Amino acid sequence: MGSGESKERQETAAACAVAATSAAALIWGLSSGRGEEKAVPSGKMMKAPGRNGELMPRDEFEGDTRTYFRDLRGKGNFCVCSST
Repeated sequence: MGSGESKERQETAAACAVAATSAAALIWGLSSGRGEEKAVPSGKMMKAPGRNGELMPRDEFEGDTRTYFRDLRGKGNFCVCSST
């Protein structure tokens, strides 16, 4: 085994490493742009009553407040506050 053959192996290994790294970077770049994006509601937002500061669309709340509170209480997520 001569030094020329060893140098060829090193060059081949380096070329394979560069190709593999480039392919991995390309795949990662393409896949990172395909992630699910959260829908951003349009309009005004408000803190959802009884939900520890979560935000919700104001129109959704004002459209049917009765159902909102019925569902909130039905799920057991309401806040019981006591005055001390």
